[in-house]
Amino acid sequence: MSRLPLVAALLAGIALAQDPDININARYTVESVEVAAPARKVARLPQPLRDQMQSLIGSKVDHTLLEDISRRLKRELKASSVVPKIVKGDQPDHVKVVFQPAWRVSLKASSEDANLVYHSKQGWSGQFAVSTEVGKNVLGAGIVSDNDKLLERYAGIRAFYRRQELGSDRLRLGMEFETFHQQWNRATEEALRGQETVPGIYRTRYNLQPVLTVVIAEPLTLSAGVSFQRFQTQYPAAVKESSNAAITSLRYRRRWEGPGVDRHDLNAGYSLHAATNLFDTDYVFTRNAVDVSYRFRRDDNTLLVRFEAGNISGRAPLFARFVAGNAATLRGWNKFDIAPLGGDRLAAGSLEYRYRVFQIFYDAGAVWDHGRPAEQRNSIGLGLGRWGLRLAVAFPIKYGRVEPAFIFGMDL
Repeated sequence: MSRLPLVAALLAGIALAQDPDININARYTVESVEVAAPARKVARLPQPLRDQMQSLIGSKVDHTLLEDISRRLKRELKASSVVPKIVKGDQPDHVKVVFQPAWRVSLKASSEDANLVYHSKQGWSGQFAVSTEVGKNVLGAGIVSDNDKLLERYAGIRAFYRRQELGSDRLRLGMEFETFHQQWNRATEEALRGQETVPGIYRTRYNLQPVLTVVIAEPLTLSAGVSFQRFQTQYPAAVKESSNAAITSLRYRRRWEGPGVDRHDLNAGYSLHAATNLFDTDYVFTRNAVDVSYRFRRDDNTLLVRFEAGNISGRAPLFARFVAGNAATLRGWNKFDIAPLGGDRLAAGSLEYRYRVFQIFYDAGAVWDHGRPAEQRNSIGLGLGRWGLRLAVAFPIKYGRVEPAFIFGMDL
């Protein structure tokens, strides 16, 4: 009997015991699977991919399958490379598979920090930012010119820093600085004349905002920080004022799959801005806001439901007041026709159905001030959307002449 097979087996066993990273052949059984990445990134991986990795456990090593999973992980984690490492297991003839992603230091832009929106009644708005990731630190800077979200067009620059793990993957730190110059619509300036309830307009605005985020459970995060806002008023005199507030937000994000190909996405949040005299502020107010969105997908069909509401008590500056009638709420309306000074109360919702690239939606909502009646407004529209591009035409539902609004959006 030849001794060569026995010698080969002994050499393989000795090599496995001495070097846990050697290339293992298919006779070994996978004992466990791990992705060497932050837990927050692993938790966001699609469920089918996580199921595929778990299916490796108990099976023989298949290098073709490992390479396929590595390619998918590289795409989902936006890594420069993902290498499957095989190490010695705790049981005889068993191994552990560890997928090790790597990220190069490079500049990148994401849809969160880069977009462009056109509203036919309010013009262009957009922002662009680039960031670089160095280890667990993210540094970024960008430019903004936005006439959609607030009553003002604010244009300027922003810079931000994010520490993705602060001693633990459940603790994160963020710091943001913004400096803006304002432009105002004539309707807002005229509405301010002769009234003293709503504060006046300002020329410039600065914001410094440190925030600490705690991951309570992977779908649930709690953020707390302080916003130091300083701005120069324009009327009746050019003076500098501040609006400093403690900010808190609680957010829940979850994605799951139902029977067959059904997919569900839930995103809900609550935020509180409390400007008190403890922060040496010129404005004392409390701003509460909630938002909920739910998306259901089946094959080429998507149903999207959104709702947001809020209230303000006290005297808040214009940038803190609620707005509706833009590219996201009450589409088809002009926010300056609804409330040129915004409001301290908001309730708005949207129902949207999409089939492939086509969409149809219905919006309803109101913006008003405490002590005054709320006037509900409605709109309906249709559009197209694909690959981060969206084009829609929306009609305000009202008596008399109806002028539709054309909305174009692009995530860069």
